[in-house]
Amino acid sequence: MPIGPAELARGTRALDYHICALRPLAAIAKIAAEHGEPLHSKCFDGFKRLASMTHEALEDPDQFEKIAGLRQAPSSQESSYSAALKLDALSIF
Repeated sequence: MPIGPAELARGTRALDYHICALRPLAAIAKIAAEHGEPLHSKCFDGFKRLASMTHEALEDPDQFEKIAGLRQAPSSQESSYSAALKLDALSIF
């Protein structure tokens, strides 16, 4: 699971920053798909890796915490986002 140095510099919030980065990218991907835009590119492959890694870390944070070297703080509450921006609504996982 590759985590970049900028993300690791976030310390106990590294996973939360992954989630924050994933949310708007997923919204863009969803809007593009709804408008018939093809989602096949190197960038989309990176998005899929980010989504997969984030999903795995949300399900079981142990591996992510080993790489980051710190226990991760609880991520932002889903209740703080509008219904359209909740992870489940974005069909990421």
